[in-house]
Amino acid sequence: MKLLFKFLFAIIIIGVFSCQENKAIISQKKEIQEMDSAIINVSYADAYDEFDNEMKNTIAEAKEKIKYLIKNNKNEKIVKHNYKQKSKITNSESHIEIEFGNLFIETDIHALLRIGAIYQTVICVYYPNSDSLQTLLYFDEYHNTYQGDTIRDVNGDNKKDFIIKSYPMSGCCLAELRDVYLFQTATKFSAQYHFLNPTFYPKEKIIRGLTYGWNPSLYKYKWNELKIDTLEYIIPNIEDTTRSTFFKTKKWRYPLNMENVEKINLNSIPKEYHSIDNFDVFLRGLD
Repeated sequence: MKLLFKFLFAIIIIGVFSCQENKAIISQKKEIQEMDSAIINVSYADAYDEFDNEMKNTIAEAKEKIKYLIKNNKNEKIVKHNYKQKSKITNSESHIEIEFGNLFIETDIHALLRIGAIYQTVICVYYPNSDSLQTLLYFDEYHNTYQGDTIRDVNGDNKKDFIIKSYPMSGCCLAELRDVYLFQTATKFSAQYHFLNPTFYPKEKIIRGLTYGWNPSLYKYKWNELKIDTLEYIIPNIEDTTRSTFFKTKKWRYPLNMENVEKINLNSIPKEYHSIDNFDVFLRGLD
């Protein structure tokens, strides 16, 4: 129990972070969440070792189940199998979900493993290769901010991609995080893309969304194969007491720091943004 209390205490410490302005919408998970290494001392590191070892065993057992299920369900298009496993460390139950079949393309089988423990979430995508499972994607999160995942095309290449949804444990403002892995081939996904409050428009190859903060801005990006081009930001003119004018820029700036920024004045919000998720949050920021 002492070990558990130490771990929960570490989570509370990590969860208390100040509200910062969004510096980059896309990153390799360097914003919003701070990793454990900056805070946890040696004793906490020992605790994490125990959790890591238990998770490794849980993954190994799940992989054996996946191989058995695939071998005995060859004619099924999609197979799902769920079970629970008790943690010897926390005495809590971990939830294990297995899903396999034609998840991404009709011509190949992939297996998806989700493990939800009280201390960690792990998600893996495997490609069955003879009697082994090739790991194509591995995602883990110690602070259980995971909210779900989706398989769908987000960049308009007619391939189904993998999107993980999460939400930080604390903060002042809307922060719907999406980790995107683009499907490349049967045995390859792209590196991780990290988005904040996005809405995907695959037919246009566009991402529109909302930045972080009390006075959020709108953004628009475009997929350029495996790169992402920044097209524009729509930033409220907070000096306008009517809150009815805006600036369009290529570089994001906090609304209070718009001097010496190349910008175009707008008298309304472009209609293309009206359909984004959480557009009402942007409007509330204008009140």
